[in-house]
Amino acid sequence: MAKTAAAFLFIALLIPSAAAGGTYGMTTVAPYASWEPSDCFKPSPPVFFVSDLESYNRAVDEYNEYLSRIKTFMLCVQEDGKADAESIVKSITQGVSNAQDEALRELNVLKMELESSRALAR
Repeated sequence: MAKTAAAFLFIALLIPSAAAGGTYGMTTVAPYASWEPSDCFKPSPPVFFVSDLESYNRAVDEYNEYLSRIKTFMLCVQEDGKADAESIVKSITQGVSNAQDEALRELNVLKMELESSRALAR
């Protein structure tokens, strides 16, 4: 009987699980979920009014300033995303471990109950 139960457990662990994700807080983890940076300000693009050389030069200066702000924004987004990804991986890893630990504790309790009942079955 114990061998049969152990074999069943081993086979059950080999069956691939569904590809659906779990939940992270109140959010379902899925490919359609979106992420946005929380601490990054995306600058608005300048509007150019070019009519002569002087206004063209101002437009070039405005473009260069905008380029600098966009670089800052993109770096912020990258850092924000990296920090969130690391935090999510850590949280999910801990959640997986907790769920597996709980399932194994329950399994061991049932195993001990079953083994202690073996004498009654004789």
